[in-house]
Amino acid sequence: MTTQTSSSESLETQFCERFKAIFDVDEPDGSCIALLIAGVDECPHGWPTVDPCQQTPPHQPPRGTHGELWLRDGEPGAYSIHVSDLERDALAAYLNFADLHGLEVRFTAASWIDPQRAVCVVFYPPEWRPE
Repeated sequence: MTTQTSSSESLETQFCERFKAIFDVDEPDGSCIALLIAGVDECPHGWPTVDPCQQTPPHQPPRGTHGELWLRDGEPGAYSIHVSDLERDALAAYLNFADLHGLEVRFTAASWIDPQRAVCVVFYPPEWRPE
């Protein structure tokens, strides 16, 4: 496998494919993290009318944009968000959210939403360890 990006492959595509390989996920399926946390089959929220982070189980993590639930072998495997600002209080919010819901969290610079400015924050079950 070559490390150079071909002219037909954008940086966004390259980062997304790299994410999928590292986290061993297939494709995204929705944007509700409750499926990963609570093991429910579908989003229990309908259209969130209150703060989506305060619902039980939550619809999404705090301060995230472009939330995606990723499947691994047809089951919820990881949840990604993209943030353009990782200040101290945001880091604490992500760590607290992961602890509260029994998840691990990883931060990676390989954001395919905005490769020049955003960071990808990934939540996943503790029993699974990415490469």
